[in-house]
Amino acid sequence: MSQAKGDNSRSFFYKDPKRENMLLFPNSTSYPQMGRTKAIKRITGHSSTGLKDKRMTLQTIRTALWALVTIAAMAVIFVRYDNPSTSTTSSTISTGLPNTSLPGGAFTLTDHTGKIVTDTDFLGKYMLVYFGYSFCPDVCPLELQKITLALNALEQQGFNTEPIQPLFISVDPERDTVEELALYIPQFHENMLGLHGTPDQIAALAKAYKVYYRKVESPDMADYLVDHLNVLFLMGRDGQYKRIFTARDSLDDVVGALKLLLQENS
Repeated sequence: MSQAKGDNSRSFFYKDPKRENMLLFPNSTSYPQMGRTKAIKRITGHSSTGLKDKRMTLQTIRTALWALVTIAAMAVIFVRYDNPSTSTTSSTISTGLPNTSLPGGAFTLTDHTGKIVTDTDFLGKYMLVYFGYSFCPDVCPLELQKITLALNALEQQGFNTEPIQPLFISVDPERDTVEELALYIPQFHENMLGLHGTPDQIAALAKAYKVYYRKVESPDMADYLVDHLNVLFLMGRDGQYKRIFTARDSLDDVVGALKLLLQENS
């Protein structure tokens, strides 16, 4: 991570190993604050239903978030890969050792039903991995809704989406207990799993996926927020990295990419 001289804006630069260009997109505290329902309807054309109200009012959150933007302007965070690979299926280098420049890693976590799951449980499936938290006021529900709508669209087109496993990994283990996730996750696609871990487990997995997150507290807020990287990872059937989706990728982009995978493996 480094700071760009003369740049007073706070955004993440995330380099996709499979693309040549650096991708720029905002973090959670600088994302336009428009509320869950309005944001989802604006991006997808659909209104969200049943999203559970959280403990802070959106008005308080908006005020706090804009205050945090000013504070966050002191730093620019870069998330980079040291040795980008052009392979779409392998994350090994010539020595045969794991290529740690690519995101991904082993995990043992608890899902929102209380079941212990590991990364090996999903071998043979494509994993859609998103790091976020259930108390997120806008970005997280928007991205989870995008996943839900994408899978629904594929199913309406006659595709079997069982080979795709969406995973929501909480970066807020303090509040996102199994019980809390059990209330939150069913509001999205039926195949989605919410994963909880200890602070150490989440920190280690986030590092393996090169995901930044940080608790943000303010005297003006009734509760804390979590500033985090807003990226959706697509992992192959072998558990290795394939690509990322960012805020720049529309619902149609996600549907199109997943459709190609399902067609290739039908």
